[in-house]
Amino acid sequence: MYVFSHKIMYVAKIFSSATYHKRIRDLSDFGYIRYKPSYKRTQGSKVYMFIRVAPGVAP
Repeated sequence: MYVFSHKIMYVAKIFSSATYHKRIRDLSDFGYIRYKPSYKRTQGSKVYMFIRVAPGVAP
């Protein structure tokens, strides 16, 4: 999916871009997402989300 940082920050009530980037990096490091920044103001960054299923739990 494509996301814009200002929209995610609004929904998550994050007011600092430094905090936003720290949390995105954390999510990426923990393996919940894969983040590909866009560097273009008119195009959102690409985010791939992964769903982890606990062992023995049917999806």
